[in-house]
Amino acid sequence: MFIEKFGMLPKKKVSFNGSVLSIKDKDIAVNDIKVIYRRPYNLSANEWASIYVSTDGEDIEKPDLFNKNFIQYTNKQAPKMDELLRLLNVDIVESNSGKTFKSKPVQKNVLACPNCSSTVVEHISNNKKAFSVGKAIGGGLLTGGIGTLAGFAGKKGKTDKWHCKECGNVFDK
Repeated sequence: MFIEKFGMLPKKKVSFNGSVLSIKDKDIAVNDIKVIYRRPYNLSANEWASIYVSTDGEDIEKPDLFNKNFIQYTNKQAPKMDELLRLLNVDIVESNSGKTFKSKPVQKNVLACPNCSSTVVEHISNNKKAFSVGKAIGGGLLTGGIGTLAGFAGKKGKTDKWHCKECGNVFDK
């Protein structure tokens, strides 16, 4: 269940239960959503961005803050809006570019890049300690044959290094 408030005063409560999107007090079945129009502004300068959830495929000429299918959000709220759009998994049209793309659905227990959220990642290495010949020889000399097991002694690494093939980011997981 996704629940978030977007905008400024008054904020619009938006929730999504997997099949129904609720904006304020209006419910829209996901199957009824034809397209979402997103108007990204310069979010780095703390300006507003907005989405319009269209059930008929038509964009609105002038966004109306009181239209229940219209949601404004700030730079701080952008990650939550991106999460909602991934959950909805519908076509999104960038209003100022005209590009249409399909938002990738959220997958649980799938490793994703923390930088760009891509799941196209490859394993580079891990920090596991390998068998140490030096420790094995030292342990064997001190305690006899059983001391060679000391070669396996050492801390095991807890993280693996991963590389994102989309953005090139290297991260630990």
